Amino acid sequence: MPLELMEHFLEMTPLFGHARLGEEHLSPHMRAYVVSSGISLSTQRSLVGANRADCVPLHSELLRLYLKKGLVASNVAKTYRYKKKPRFEEFVIQATESRRQGDSDPSLALHANMAKLSVNSVYGKTITNKENHKNVKYFQDPESVSAMIASDHFVSLEEVGDSLCEVVNHNRDVIGAPKSALRAFWPRLK
Repeated sequence: MPLELMEHFLEMTPLFGHARLGEEHLSPHMRAYVVSSGISLSTQRSLVGANRADCVPLHSELLRLYLKKGLVASNVAKTYRYKKKPRFEEFVIQATESRRQGDSDPSLALHANMAKLSVNSVYGKTITNKENHKNVKYFQDPESVSAMIASDHFVSLEEVGDSLCEVVNHNRDVIGAPKSALRAFWPRLK
């Protein structure tokens, strides 16, 4: 990133990647916080923001926007062509036809119902917003609670009893925090 753009991207860096970070990477303030919170100081894989990176996959629209803002791409290693077309078109046509045949011929009602069930399950699976899915776990030992709080997926903590805590985390299949951060950051780029 050119030096003159550093201030523009000061609040949130344009590039993200994963890195292994340990105690040696912590500032004195963060080290004191980690120690006082009882969080493990072991090396962990973390999502980090950067002003410079090698081999970072970027969507062409995002790359175009970054280049327009003045970022420099020294090399494009690989590109992928995407042909925009209706999704599941053949499947939808076949299912619709099966349902129509089932409506007109009662002997094909079973096929029509199976087609309806297939469409409903495919629709439900692909359209579900998994960012709303949460994992709830209960812990009694403070070390496990500290580890869960330190996770990128942490949402909330509630004491249920004298020695029992309920910890709510985002589903690990979903990258919630980075996606949300990118959504918040995107309008500022334009």
